[in-house]
Amino acid sequence: MKRRFGGNAQADKYRIEIRNRRRKTEESLQSLHVDIRRLAALAFPSLDHQTRETISCDYFLDALADPDFALKVRERHPEDLDSALRIALQLEVWTKEVDRLRGEKMQEKSEMKKTREVTKTEVAPFARANEALEKEVVDQKKRIAVLEARMAKHSIQELPDEEKAAEVDKKSFACWGCGEPGHLLRTCPKKTAEEKRQFYKAYSSREAMRDVRPIQDKQVRTCIVVKFRHYCINALVDTGSDITIAGSDFARRYSWKVHPHPVKTVKLANGECMIIHGVAKVTLYVRDRKVDSEILITPDLIGLIIGIDWLAKQGEFVWDFRYQRIKFEDGGWMQLHKEDENAHVRRLHVAEDTVLLPSQQTEVPVRVTHRTRRDEARIGMIENNEVPSLRHVYSARSLIPAKFSGIKVPLLNADYRSQVIREGTKLEVLHEAQVIDKVTETVKKKEDLSPPEALAIEKIMKQLPDEVTEEQREKVKSLLKEY
Repeated sequence: MKRRFGGNAQADKYRIEIRNRRRKTEESLQSLHVDIRRLAALAFPSLDHQTRETISCDYFLDALADPDFALKVRERHPEDLDSALRIALQLEVWTKEVDRLRGEKMQEKSEMKKTREVTKTEVAPFARANEALEKEVVDQKKRIAVLEARMAKHSIQELPDEEKAAEVDKKSFACWGCGEPGHLLRTCPKKTAEEKRQFYKAYSSREAMRDVRPIQDKQVRTCIVVKFRHYCINALVDTGSDITIAGSDFARRYSWKVHPHPVKTVKLANGECMIIHGVAKVTLYVRDRKVDSEILITPDLIGLIIGIDWLAKQGEFVWDFRYQRIKFEDGGWMQLHKEDENAHVRRLHVAEDTVLLPSQQTEVPVRVTHRTRRDEARIGMIENNEVPSLRHVYSARSLIPAKFSGIKVPLLNADYRSQVIREGTKLEVLHEAQVIDKVTETVKKKEDLSPPEALAIEKIMKQLPDEVTEEQREKVKSLLKEY
């Protein structure tokens, strides 16, 4: 009975079902999501949760049975099955709304066309009179043009042949040197040979300047496209970095396995340390070249950065700055690309596991992601928002100092239970802030309280809830004494 009806014997059957599962007509995305999750659990019972989620996400996109729709979802890089469902639902709603608006627009056009056809036949008498006048004006203009042409022709025919040629030349061009019509610069009697050469030289320099782009419009391209499996990855070529490194989110997106590595931290340009989680050993393809790569993984960076160690393995390396291209040894030229716009977006992520006590605020250590090791830290600000991975946990509006590490931000746990926010949890986007002026205030503290003031403070302290900690009570008391 176990062999016949057990889960292991039925796994092959469910694997075939999930591989051939396609979305039915009028089937909702939620129903498809639930069915894919069920089939994945039955088809891959021995896999861990994260691996099964990644596989389920791919099967879910295949089951959409719409390549264009699936491509739009893949472009947003869903991390698991739930995120793929959320993205698909948003896109489906937007698509329906666009189709509805297009239908309304087409209907309005058809109604306007019908209106024009109806009103076209109902022309008032004064409109007919205007049309007749306009037609007469056009005819008169044509007659005047014909008469002017005849007069010009007769005037030229009356002149001798040489004067006719001069008259034609006067109408067609003028000298660049003196500005008078009737002759070219090379036959100009008023300019010397040296002056004519200067005119030609100036004209040539103006023609050459047409192909020169102003320096403020120049677009620096420093990225190449490398392939991992069937993915095309935009990688930054950084000749100022001695190591090849990638972000933890980047490695998680492509399911890279991270191995332990003896290097635990790397120095940044500002002297701070960047955490190294380990190393990923993957095979990348650059055109027809197969490159076995060792890439350090850190939670502090975004994307993939190719350093000197990776470039040295390729042998001879040529960078053509004029045409913005590179090549390795005898390989062909590869065109460079611009960086992704999202690569410069900085975010906060939790630096270590932290317990959030119930119904109170906790200072949580965080770090700031950035693009390269040479990036400069800058003052920024985060807004109030809910932490998506936890229930009833909110980040407070905070000013972030010009650092990448050693930062703490307040998080409010409004739930009645303690919660743990895990290391690597993404918080808010860091918005750059500009320091307008440094303001220093001196607050006069009242050391001695009058008896009525001391009595009022004592009464307020007794009314505080029991769950307020001693540290929080001391802060409240100091604020009451100060103000």
